[in-house]
Amino acid sequence: MSFLVQMIVAGVLLATVMGGIYAAWNGFKDRIGAPYAEAQRLADQSIVDKANAATRAAEAAAEGARTDTAACHASAATQSKAVDDWKARSDANAKAAREAKAQAQREASAAAPKIAELQARAAAAPKLQTCEEELGKAKAVLQDSLRARRGLPGAGK
Repeated sequence: MSFLVQMIVAGVLLATVMGGIYAAWNGFKDRIGAPYAEAQRLADQSIVDKANAATRAAEAAAEGARTDTAACHASAATQSKAVDDWKARSDANAKAAREAKAQAQREASAAAPKIAELQARAAAAPKLQTCEEELGKAKAVLQDSLRARRGLPGAGK
């Protein structure tokens, strides 16, 4: 049992010594170390102020970047919608152009026989004019010969 008592006494002595060391340290901090700590705090205050100012500037720049990003997103959405509208209009115009081309081809196919007939007439027109000229000359000759038989003036031109 004496060992147990010795251990308790040793624990109490250790606690007393530790309490004394703690009290000495606190006294040192409060009385002797406080002016040095305050001087260091004042020396570091300018660095802390600069760091705080840099932090505020960085936060302001980040907020500006967020605002710019939001504006860019809005602008991109507007432009995207405009591009989509132009593409839709382009697709509609292309479809209308294909339909118009198909309609023109159908009309050309329907008009092809009439066009061929008109081309044939146009090709025959010089021949018809030549025939009409020959008939005109023959008529003049016949009229002249009739006048000559009848003894009318103007015969034999």
